[in-house]
Amino acid sequence: MHVSLMQPYFFPYFEQFRHMCQCDLWVVFDTVRYECRTWMSRNRILNRHTGWSYVTVPIHRSARHGPVSDAEVTDDWDVAIREKLLVYQHASPRYQETMELFDRVCSQRPRTLGTLNFFALAEIKRFLNIDTELVKLSELNLTLPSPPPTAGEWGHFVTRELKADVYSNASGGRGLIKEDLFQPDGIDLRFYEHLNLRYDTGPLTFVPDLSILDTLMWVDRAELQALVHT
Repeated sequence: MHVSLMQPYFFPYFEQFRHMCQCDLWVVFDTVRYECRTWMSRNRILNRHTGWSYVTVPIHRSARHGPVSDAEVTDDWDVAIREKLLVYQHASPRYQETMELFDRVCSQRPRTLGTLNFFALAEIKRFLNIDTELVKLSELNLTLPSPPPTAGEWGHFVTRELKADVYSNASGGRGLIKEDLFQPDGIDLRFYEHLNLRYDTGPLTFVPDLSILDTLMWVDRAELQALVHT
């Protein structure tokens, strides 16, 4: 079984879904501590004047020191994001389709950031026809050792406990992952290779590696479904 463990990012870029497609099980690290000004609560979309800008989920201040699964979002978390997404309304051929997907996530009325990001991953996974199983780490009921794993040990711990034989991580994690942990347990450690996807953005200037929301605005669904499986 091929496993990956990733923090729950807010509408992450296309590459994460292509990575997900290469795995049998995608574990969402929803027990990790929430940190503001990270990909957990924000991502980037196009902006006519500055190239790109952030879309950010507002979080209640009282929930900023616990796990992302407990970080409560405000009731109107989507309002400012919708306004910023208007940049695509008259430029993108798939604005309506993308906003319908966004609305499906909103309609589930997520209370916490961890749940919101999980809903978004699940909705896009279905949209792109990805068969990979999606599960929250908090729902696996794994018994943590004492002391608990460090940042570079979590992938090994989860893979070993699930008795999987392959663990993959984003290539940016090469300096963090403790590679020497995997081989003694017969686990094949792999790092995802970036596709460097480019596409036409009409009257707007293309910027690489923006939120999947940007990609969905421009690229045909069937084309993305094919790309995600390459």
